[in-house]
Amino acid sequence: MKTTTTIDSAGRVVIPKRFRVQYGLEAGQNVVLIDAGDGLTIVADQPARRFVKEGPVTAIDRGAGTAPLETFDVSAARSEHLSRKVHAHRR
Repeated sequence: MKTTTTIDSAGRVVIPKRFRVQYGLEAGQNVVLIDAGDGLTIVADQPARRFVKEGPVTAIDRGAGTAPLETFDVSAARSEHLSRKVHAHRR
């Protein structure tokens, strides 16, 4: 999909709202500009990811909300959690 935006006199580019929402970009967040030779690539500067508990579900916090569950192996995380629980109960 092609989207056109304008560079203002200060060199700023507005990233359309649908892209900000889709990629979890927020005001004040840093982005990385990568020289691709024939253009620029803009990538969100992501903090280290960490596992968080959201109700009964474990997910990955990307720093801009919660990542979709398919970004990691849910069954492996669940098995690890259950084995820790059983091990702690035996003590």
